Amino acid sequence: MCSRIKYRKFVLNFLLLIFSLTIPKLKPIVSKLRHRILLDYARETLGEMISTNLTWQEIKTSHPTFSFEDFRDFVSNSLKICPNIPAKWRDLDLKCVDYIINPSKLRNDANAVAHSATATEMAEAILYLPEESDDRTRLTKIFEALHNQRPQEFLS
Repeated sequence: MCSRIKYRKFVLNFLLLIFSLTIPKLKPIVSKLRHRILLDYARETLGEMISTNLTWQEIKTSHPTFSFEDFRDFVSNSLKICPNIPAKWRDLDLKCVDYIINPSKLRNDANAVAHSATATEMAEAILYLPEESDDRTRLTKIFEALHNQRPQEFLS
């Protein structure tokens, strides 16, 4: 599972890098998304270290009566007692564990960015996809349904 997550993160980071290099004004947006990716990746990795047979979500839902503080303490203690946890993970303090497992301003900022693109930004993003790709074709049709224009017409 870890390698699949790493591959998806790699692909997403690569695409974000391409967009940030081709559209400089996207750099602040890409940075917020990367913060979120880092936290999500850390959370999934943390889950894999704590339990080899449960996903992060399953670990979280297996403790339904825990308050946030109880769950954070459970995770922090698990880092200390589970075998084969790397030293850098064992050394994380409660604030770092909070950052990883708690919905935070960083996570909310990334959510806001992901859901606040203007029509112009969406059109530009579609046009950066390869012309013959299925993604571009489908996103163009969806954009046209929303805005009554194809992305290239919208931008001209």
